[in-house]
Amino acid sequence: MTVKKNLQRGWVSPCTERPGLSSDVSGSMNNNDIRVAGKYSTYRFPAGILATCPIPWDESFNFEEEVFRRAVKSLLVHTPLIYIFGTAGEGYAVNREEYIRIISVFTDEVKKKQAEPMIGIINLSMSEIFRRVEIAMDIGVRYFQISLPSWAVLSRKETELFFKDILSAFPEADFLHYNLQRSGRILMPEEYMELSEKYSNFIGAKITSDSTRYIEELLELDLPLRFFFTSPGYAYASMLGECGFLISTASCNWDAAKQYYAAGCNGDVKTLMQLQMEIGNITRELISCVGDSGHIDGAFDKIFLKTHIRDFPLRLQPPYSYPPDSAFEQFLDILKQKYPGWYEHL
Repeated sequence: MTVKKNLQRGWVSPCTERPGLSSDVSGSMNNNDIRVAGKYSTYRFPAGILATCPIPWDESFNFEEEVFRRAVKSLLVHTPLIYIFGTAGEGYAVNREEYIRIISVFTDEVKKKQAEPMIGIINLSMSEIFRRVEIAMDIGVRYFQISLPSWAVLSRKETELFFKDILSAFPEADFLHYNLQRSGRILMPEEYMELSEKYSNFIGAKITSDSTRYIEELLELDLPLRFFFTSPGYAYASMLGECGFLISTASCNWDAAKQYYAAGCNGDVKTLMQLQMEIGNITRELISCVGDSGHIDGAFDKIFLKTHIRDFPLRLQPPYSYPPDSAFEQFLDILKQKYPGWYEHL
């Protein structure tokens, strides 16, 4: 399938064709969908906007629970599909004690809104991965996000063993793969097909690649997996079939983010491309503002969240550096001057 073919035949997005997902293409969904994923559609997980909630730390790098609860609530206003402990959520940095406390608070807030929490697990130790899944399941978590160990790049055989051990051990849990180059290797489309066929509790992946060839090969397989793409990958992927949007930069203005997601669902190429250009430009502006004061994902995603919660701290757990508040203020000024449509609701 190609974009050209879709447009020539007067394409209607699958988002509007599959009744089981109940998406209003605004980024919000019937929260019940996530708890019955797989029962009403061919997909194992619903489409929508998937968002991370970074972790706030005080001056002593202790967890700020009250600020975090407000952050979670603010995200749930816009999407029920939220998670913690990816890269932006510093899942690589938390110890066992912090992990238990933070997932407990997160699960409490998410379930208050009848949504389902998703917990990311990043660790080099298989036994620790297992233990963290067990701990989370004991407090009612069903959805997890896993990434490959990255101390040494896994071979194909080792990758198969990694998924086999985890997915087979927890048949009552569902797992989304975090597919990024930082783990040393990108899973290829044929590997996703094999995982899909072997494990019914493997539900999809976060895809950070914007390679058109990779996206085409992935979606042409027509798997029951749900793939969430970052921008600009989402702009292209949404023209090929139903997919989710992994939000980052666009989260600084949720109205624009929902418009971007809906444009992909509805095949509105003009709006999709216009907003994609703006998102790309804003991302470059932010990178310029941050400069060499920060480089890992959380250095940027915390700025996006701070546009809505002004007392949200930008601190990252050591040794990673983070931008000063002046970088945030500079970013706000740029939005106000150059992108007033993105600034007006802040």
